[in-house]
Amino acid sequence: GDGCSALCTIEVGWACFEPSPTATSTCTNTCGDGLVQRSEECDDGDANAELPDLCRPTCELPACGDGIVDSGEACDRGEMNSDGATDGCRTDCRDAYCGDGVLDSGEDCDPGTGPDTEASACSPEVCRAPVDMGVPADGGMPDAGSEATLSGGGCAAGGGSFGWLALVLLALVRRRR
Repeated sequence: GDGCSALCTIEVGWACFEPSPTATSTCTNTCGDGLVQRSEECDDGDANAELPDLCRPTCELPACGDGIVDSGEACDRGEMNSDGATDGCRTDCRDAYCGDGVLDSGEDCDPGTGPDTEASACSPEVCRAPVDMGVPADGGMPDAGSEATLSGGGCAAGGGSFGWLALVLLALVRRRR
């Protein structure tokens, strides 16, 4: 760039000056001079680097999604971070985990209940264990390679299933006769 974006705003790492109202602006790349200008988030001079926890060469602060693993991040694959890819680095720079709602390696299900979910919630014992009213413990997330059924696979059919309710009502009606 030349310091002026397509929207005529000053680009990060540049400073622009107008010598007079009729003169053309002059832009100078200031990133790396050690002085934080208005368009810069940081500037550590020659220490700017694409290394963990340092001001980037573009005078931007380290951030999740920039492709560099910084403090507080377990992973960072930049634009490859994903909340839907199996075994992927999540968009909050966490490794894939039980509770992220994605069926990752070593999981039989994933309830999608968040990062505080115990790893055992994705185990075969929990995923296939029926709970009250026939709703599976995995909240309906299908096991890898299985059909989503209420019995056998430990998963409810997509959208939920009320077949158990119909059976209970049928049994009550027959009992009254």
